[in-house]
Amino acid sequence: MLWGWLLVGTLVLFAEQYARQHDGALPRIRLAAPTGKAAARLAESVRDNLAQLQAAGLVDAGLAQALPD
Repeated sequence: MLWGWLLVGTLVLFAEQYARQHDGALPRIRLAAPTGKAAARLAESVRDNLAQLQAAGLVDAGLAQALPD
């Protein structure tokens, strides 16, 4: 899904910028959804898209830890 790539890409960019401005400290990111089912789908999308970005070598493993799972 395109929105999944957009969401994860935006989170990665935010985490990278935060780390640069805070001496390498990673941000704590939390996401919210209106229902339990929506939260589960959101978490699944973030995990799947993050795994794809990591497999492509576009996201550092340390940085990935800052993203919600």
